[in-house]
Amino acid sequence: MQEIYEIEFDRLVRQITAYNPKLDVDFLKKAYCFSYDEHIGQLRKSGEPYFQHCLEVAAILASLRLDAATIASGLLHDVVEDNETMLQDIDQKFGAEVAGLVAGVAGIRHLKTPGANGKTDERYVENYSKMLLSVVRDIRVVLIKLADRLHNMRTLKYLPEKKQREIAVETREIYVPLANRLGLSRLKSELEDFVFKFLNNEEYKKLARKINEKRQQREQYIQSLVDTIAAHLSTNAIKAGIEGRPKSLFSIYKKSQNRNLAFEEMYDLFAIRIIVEKLEDCYQALNVVHGNFEHRQDKFYDYIARPKSNGYQSLHTVIFGKENKLVEVQIRTEAMHRIAEDGIAAHWKYKEGKLEDNHLDKYLVDFRQYLRQLAESLQNAKDEPREVLEHFKIDLFKDEIFVYTPRGEVVSLPGGSTPLDFAFAVHTDVGIHCLGAKVNGNMAPLQYKLKSGETVEIITSANQKPAIDWVNFVCTPRAYTKIKRWFKNSMREQSQKLGEMIIHDAFRKILDKASPFENGVRVQGLDNVLVHLAKCCHPVSGDRILGFITKGNGVIVHRSSCKNILKLMENSEGNLEGYWDLERDKNFLVRLQMLGHDRINFLHEVSAIVAQTHTNIVSVNMHAQDSCIQGHLVIEIKNLLHLTQVINKISKVNGIINVDRLDGAGEPVVAH
Repeated sequence: MQEIYEIEFDRLVRQITAYNPKLDVDFLKKAYCFSYDEHIGQLRKSGEPYFQHCLEVAAILASLRLDAATIASGLLHDVVEDNETMLQDIDQKFGAEVAGLVAGVAGIRHLKTPGANGKTDERYVENYSKMLLSVVRDIRVVLIKLADRLHNMRTLKYLPEKKQREIAVETREIYVPLANRLGLSRLKSELEDFVFKFLNNEEYKKLARKINEKRQQREQYIQSLVDTIAAHLSTNAIKAGIEGRPKSLFSIYKKSQNRNLAFEEMYDLFAIRIIVEKLEDCYQALNVVHGNFEHRQDKFYDYIARPKSNGYQSLHTVIFGKENKLVEVQIRTEAMHRIAEDGIAAHWKYKEGKLEDNHLDKYLVDFRQYLRQLAESLQNAKDEPREVLEHFKIDLFKDEIFVYTPRGEVVSLPGGSTPLDFAFAVHTDVGIHCLGAKVNGNMAPLQYKLKSGETVEIITSANQKPAIDWVNFVCTPRAYTKIKRWFKNSMREQSQKLGEMIIHDAFRKILDKASPFENGVRVQGLDNVLVHLAKCCHPVSGDRILGFITKGNGVIVHRSSCKNILKLMENSEGNLEGYWDLERDKNFLVRLQMLGHDRINFLHEVSAIVAQTHTNIVSVNMHAQDSCIQGHLVIEIKNLLHLTQVINKISKVNGIINVDRLDGAGEPVVAH
């Protein structure tokens, strides 16, 4: 190797041995030299040797305090793709662990965002699913990929402007959300600033200029506050390290946009961080800060008692400093600080210089399960993957809320989640059969935005089914995909039923010339037999039906889905397939159950929409409780298709939660 790279290697070794003194230096140098040799003669757009990129990726991984196998894989991550070196060679020279990591990174190399036309092809979905599954198998794969992307963003200025924007969009859409969910706050902030720079350069430069203009003044202000807090902590015998930390450009810009504030009106451009030795010191330090400074009651967050889903723990408060300027204060232990800065990377530990991966805690297990579910959702939603991915990105970006089950169990959800998201988080069946929800003991609409600390109770019904508008307000990808899948399966079943009805009708018109029966039903192989419609399930024209022979009462016809079918098959004299005489102009009474949110003109709008379908309402019974209303309609319908149309129309009325058909409507009515 050239002398300059010998120096760079020594620098990398010093960086790693600072946290891993038992590093196998020979193993790392072997990977270093192999990558250097394979990339000889290759140049980047910046004009520098391509190997420099591999070296920078390794340095980023070392800054995350990762193991030697991961750093070696960072050095080798482009060898397979660029030089067609067989993975078997990597396996032979560096072992299965490194070969697996390199293969994992190579497998997600072509991860791209959907095209500008909004189309999302199967290859994109496949690559995204592949990435998620590779993370499930070994989370270090995505850490290498993120380090690779970070260095590419650092050198993005050397690419054409069109390519800059394309890569910046990919970074915003894919890599920033992943870094956020993995808790890699340092890496995420740097990526966000680069995205801001290349996608909104004018605002970026304007904000950077304003910050630099009064940087010295702000730093002096924060240092004065740091000194004051340090003195108070020392007086109370609390050992702590204190620093003032400037916030990233993008976070300042985003905050100014969200608050609709001019830059001059923003004072919390710095945060003060207090690092203490022990957990109990966190709360003692908080008492000291609150005891000596006025603070915002509504801006205190205890992420120690309730960690974020990415493992983040800290106490957050906002105090009034001199001139009543607001300053954020964060209090945490050194271990918490490591996780806050490096997220998932901080969960790797070392024993005798080797990665110890059997210590994975609940956070890592939960995160892997989360990604596995998302990969499954993508694979099962190839007709609409863009929508699933949008929900995924929303889920990754949003702050968390913590709500309680009636038993006091804590459920973590992304901010903006609804009771319906909560229901699907508890169990798929709870979501599918969700009839309503209570929040803190009071009825709440399913669209209600939950807040941390609230207790949520889901009301279910075996007869309840999802409403199509649910997909418009659920927040989590799990809820979205489960609802979509249910409707996809349901539509298939409905199409099958309608197809069977059409086929039966066609065959009946061709083969059946017998006289119609009064109730519009014929049973196979029997003529001039008394036929009755069952009162337990009240079939209507279009329902699949079975006739059961009775003693002295002819044939009783039931819906094939009747709850009494199995008992009837055991006890009847025999059963026969039945079909409808659809040519007869008959009406049937059907009882519908409705659940909705009580409001003015609710019944009027329901009646009007039913009238549009040329349907007669025989009776109405409504009962209101709290903010919900439950009603029963008895209507005259001609057949199953007619009934489906009526139910679909009612379901679209504003405020309707659910509409369902009930048994026990009465005898069929002959139209006059």
